[in-house]
Amino acid sequence: MGCSLKFQHYRVENIDFRINEHFTHSEDESIPLNMKLHREIGMADNNHSFTVALSISIFDDAETKNYPFSLNSTVRGFFELDGAIDENGKQRDAFIERNSVAILFPYLRALVATITANSGVNQLDIPPINVVEMIENGDK
Repeated sequence: MGCSLKFQHYRVENIDFRINEHFTHSEDESIPLNMKLHREIGMADNNHSFTVALSISIFDDAETKNYPFSLNSTVRGFFELDGAIDENGKQRDAFIERNSVAILFPYLRALVATITANSGVNQLDIPPINVVEMIENGDK
């Protein structure tokens, strides 16, 4: 019997956007993206429902490091497993982590683009990321 993942919905749990009023740079100078992702998986008692919180931190310590802004946000996805995966849970956990993060990441990317586009700074379009590879490489 196979297992399928059902994405129920997501919600934005927080957004913290702060302009760096002291930011200076020349127009022809590019700013390398400084970004960190964090994920947290929470299983429900029934072992079939779970949530995934995917958090992003962009340009931490903006004033000290001369970034144009700092942005921190978390989206939480609500999922359900339909079917069974092995009993020891290792395959289940890997299946849940890879697929749920891959589903949520585009929502977080769109949120970042929308926030920056409407905040008086250049819109930040985070490049697509192979989340499976990111997970396997320990978020590097």
